[in-house]
Amino acid sequence: MTQNELTKLLKLTPLTDPPLNFAQFLAELKDHLERADTAPALILRAIKAMGEEKIEDEKDPERRQFLTTLKDVGIPSLLAFKHVCGSQRFAQQMLNFLTAAGSNGAQLKKMMIVEGGPGAGKDYFGDGIEQALEKGAKVYAVKGCPDHENPINLLKLLNEEQLKQMAEATGLGNTLFDILAVAGDPCQHCYTNVKGTLAEPKKDPTLECIEVEAIHVSKRSAGVSEWKPGENCSLIAALRRGNRGFVSLPDVFIKRELKPGEADERLILLDATQYRRLPGVSDGCSDAAASSPLDAFIVATTNAKALSEFLNTLPDKDAFTGRSTLLKFPYNLVRVEEVRAYLQEMARYKVLAKFDPLALKMIATLAVISRYAVPKEGEPFVHPVDRLRLLQGEPIQVKPRTGSEWSSVWATEGSSSSSSGGFGGYGGSSKPASSGGVYGPEAMSIPTDVTITAGLMWRLIGKEEGLQGLDMRFMLGLLSQINEIGLKSPHKCVSALEAIMLLRSAVQNSLSTSNLTDGQKAVLKRCQKWLGGEVTSTSDWNKSATDRPEVIEAEYRRLLKQQILQVFCADYAQQAQGMYDQYRAHAAAYALGEKMARVKGIGQVPVNTGLLDDLDRYRLNKSSFSSISDDEKKFRGAIESLLEEASEKFIRENLPENARELSEEEMREKRIEIMKRFRETWETIPELANAIRAKLDEKVGKAVEKLLTTEVTSDLTDIELEQLAKAKQTLTDLGYCEALQKPVLEYAKRVKVWAFKA
Repeated sequence: MTQNELTKLLKLTPLTDPPLNFAQFLAELKDHLERADTAPALILRAIKAMGEEKIEDEKDPERRQFLTTLKDVGIPSLLAFKHVCGSQRFAQQMLNFLTAAGSNGAQLKKMMIVEGGPGAGKDYFGDGIEQALEKGAKVYAVKGCPDHENPINLLKLLNEEQLKQMAEATGLGNTLFDILAVAGDPCQHCYTNVKGTLAEPKKDPTLECIEVEAIHVSKRSAGVSEWKPGENCSLIAALRRGNRGFVSLPDVFIKRELKPGEADERLILLDATQYRRLPGVSDGCSDAAASSPLDAFIVATTNAKALSEFLNTLPDKDAFTGRSTLLKFPYNLVRVEEVRAYLQEMARYKVLAKFDPLALKMIATLAVISRYAVPKEGEPFVHPVDRLRLLQGEPIQVKPRTGSEWSSVWATEGSSSSSSGGFGGYGGSSKPASSGGVYGPEAMSIPTDVTITAGLMWRLIGKEEGLQGLDMRFMLGLLSQINEIGLKSPHKCVSALEAIMLLRSAVQNSLSTSNLTDGQKAVLKRCQKWLGGEVTSTSDWNKSATDRPEVIEAEYRRLLKQQILQVFCADYAQQAQGMYDQYRAHAAAYALGEKMARVKGIGQVPVNTGLLDDLDRYRLNKSSFSSISDDEKKFRGAIESLLEEASEKFIRENLPENARELSEEEMREKRIEIMKRFRETWETIPELANAIRAKLDEKVGKAVEKLLTTEVTSDLTDIELEQLAKAKQTLTDLGYCEALQKPVLEYAKRVKVWAFKA
């Protein structure tokens, strides 16, 4: 590459585009209305311009399923905030605020206060907005104006008749008056520039002399700024720098000791929001100046305690809260996103221990379920692990647990359904909760006779959910400790079982911390229960597994069972598909009363009612030889309608965003095109897939048991020996190093994990 070529590569985008004269700006405005956008509209457009995550580009199948579920419930996963793991639901709330503000709603005159616990990620949202703006957002401003004034403001200097003629001349019509309705009064600088001063008035003032420049938004130039209490620049200066764009105020309500006679500059936010103005810039120390227009999206982050203490210092709290919208930022509630956050953190480590494939999942499982709202004692509820699986989109359906099972999952020593609530940190404050939850927000009530699906589970997330639980700072600190312990081990690795025991120890140590609130203690007590209870001696570290493991170990066994079956039955999917094809063919013939069935890959065979009965028993969770009623057999005739529902869902999920704008013929063609991509598999119908999985797990389990429990390998056949060798290679491919394979297989053998039922 030549020096000239390198020189070209070093060129950057100018901070501003070539200026336009005011008349040209107005003439082009009809075709470029975005040039007159308010700050919320600009930011909304910048965020949307970055786009959404594409499901098909996601390599992790679990996360791909999660993104699909989000799409089903109408929540986009915005690229601007992808780095804030598990924040999609909150991002949608922010988007709703910006949409209303960008449409000139009441939100235009409010700032957003984001309240959340430590490490929740609330301040990272500002980074996302900054990133979106700096990708190419531009604001059109009066050239030379220190406030980056919107040129539209200057039209307020014209009289009504001039404005009517201007609306007609530009072709804007009433749109011009709509734009002017949210415009500010011109700043002192621009007013003087156009009209002069009393000492030196302009004889023939005109807006013709005004030039308009397009400024590329950046926190290093204009349109983005940040301010924290105690910084050496004033809040007014920060607001002025962020004018026409975004102003971030992290930890803005932190307690400050004011000097005698000093006013709290944060009170400027009252005028900055409601009246969208700032004190003007004067030419001299003794000169007064008219206020300057402010057009900015202001986001203040805080925790509940700091906000409450700040409000208590004000003579009129309502004057402040009425000028803001409070959004509570929850901790992440989705395991696959929690693991993604851990991986982002671990990518920064200089040296990394080898974690087995389930270790991070077990750590994330405890963190996520600790943040779920506690169901009211005695009422139906969804098991926390079932909630976890549903929220990340696993194709399962569950029935609510009965109220009598509440204690086995949620009760801890000293807990009561009438205790006090708390938020933030491990659990937050201990002020009384009106809902009567167990030291925290109460889960939404659910009827006993409803089947809970992923979509319904997302709708059952309460407003206060996720505001308590193990916070991300605690989890990332613990993750670092576990990594260090792993590095000190002979093989520099960490197994999932070791991770569980380290979690147990960490929770127990945290419970001994002084100054814990009742809410924090309640969260930690629940975590301790789910981890297997208090560690009473060093022998607990090698304690034999029980037949009834607590929540975290039970989930570990469920996930390990899946891996063991995958390892020792590589053709699992093919066997499952074969079972599906047979059931599908025989069920269709049976429903029609026919004697023969056409089975894929086999041909015409007599209808096998025994095969149907056998798989239906697994579907209905009945024991062998149990009778099946005629009503229960109706499922066989419903296969076709269930497939139609699945294909229709596939079409809905893959329709383009502009589907409503398509003509009837275009829609029909688009549906046909999408339908060609639909593939019917053994997992298409969840009820049947679960039955096949249960039957196949039992069959494979018997083979696995023999391979793992046979002490003398010479007792195995050549085929079994080959299968055992392949299994060890598969374990390696899954991510189990040689040092981790032995303990995981020994554990699987000891607890007979292949027979485990969650």
